[in-house]
Amino acid sequence: MSVIRFLFLFSLFMVGVNILWVAWEIYMALSRRKEKRDSEDMSDWFL
Repeated sequence: MSVIRFLFLFSLFMVGVNILWVAWEIYMALSRRKEKRDSEDMSDWFL
């Protein structure tokens, strides 16, 4: 019984880690897009 409980908690932990990882990837992609927009404005300014 304790093994089943451990596997259940471990699967919940892995799901939480995956959700946090996906949220972090989305946040980094959005911030990178914003930086790319700013860098494009800077490149237009340099040109």
